[in-house]
Amino acid sequence: MLANLIQVEIEKFRANTVTLEGMATQIAACMVHNFPSIPSLSRDPDVFERQAQIVVRVREALLAVSETLSGEHSESLGQTIAERLLREEFKLSGKSRSETRNAFKFLDHKPRSR
Repeated sequence: MLANLIQVEIEKFRANTVTLEGMATQIAACMVHNFPSIPSLSRDPDVFERQAQIVVRVREALLAVSETLSGEHSESLGQTIAERLLREEFKLSGKSRSETRNAFKFLDHKPRSR
């Protein structure tokens, strides 16, 4: 869900219909509402304050890949960015490497070719 939203936001960004700030706001809202079990996404009891804090982190992450957002036309870019964002939230939440690895284990299992 997060990866799909990010992919849509990337396309809007490329079409100049959304700014990086607008992207960050939409992505942060999705993260706040859909991943409440990640402590860094649910610490502040005020949902607006919490979302504002997350917008800052998402914006920084998007700025770090801004050249890629404009240039690379990959359908997996949304998935890659979503994974990076969630891994960072796990790190901010004090999750161990093994806990993070286990949470993302499903990404390691690729369907077998027949």
